[in-house]
Amino acid sequence: MGRHAERGRPMINTPNECRARAAYCAEVAAETTSTIVRKAFSDLARQWTKLATDIEMAVVLRRELEADHKSDGSGMSPSSL
Repeated sequence: MGRHAERGRPMINTPNECRARAAYCAEVAAETTSTIVRKAFSDLARQWTKLATDIEMAVVLRRELEADHKSDGSGMSPSSL
């Protein structure tokens, strides 16, 4: 089954998972008649989308860092920092 964090909560750690949640929130926002619910779910959709983008950026930066460590001969990996 899926990965789980503490207390059995599922971990969200891929951009696709975040974007799926963003799409769900956007759908709820579009279908509700409540202004408060619409705003709340629209905000959640934006936050999930931002998280997806942040995860993608973190992956790119980590790869660059790993490449830098390999090319400078330090032999250090980002996880050892």
